[in-house]
Amino acid sequence: MEVDQSPEEYFHQHAAAALLRSDADDVDDSKESWSEIEDASSTEDDPVVSKKKRVLRYGRNRLSEMRERFNDAKARLYEEKQQQLDLEWAQLQDGTHPQYREFIDQVDARWTDRLAKIDFKLKCSNKLAQGNLGATKR
Repeated sequence: MEVDQSPEEYFHQHAAAALLRSDADDVDDSKESWSEIEDASSTEDDPVVSKKKRVLRYGRNRLSEMRERFNDAKARLYEEKQQQLDLEWAQLQDGTHPQYREFIDQVDARWTDRLAKIDFKLKCSNKLAQGNLGATKR
């Protein structure tokens, strides 16, 4: 006993692979291609053809829904990224961006270290010069 399946079940079980397969891969030209089926139903359609048309309409509807969801998600991601970049730009303008502050603190630390070394060298040079001056005066 065969149970009549809904178009969704039929699509998931049988038609998904056929829809994904390229028409160019068909070796036998006598096979009916999914892309050749007209979407419009007529009263003289064979029940098999009618069922295939329902499945085709279902597949096309699902594909358009997936495209809409994808485009919505893409637009949402773009907006979120744009907001994030705008926030980072404002933080850079204010000087409050965390990475910018970290970089500035590192540069300040290196600058302070260099100044301390230069100051130490200057003091040592002054002591050496004073020692040499004192030795020459004696």
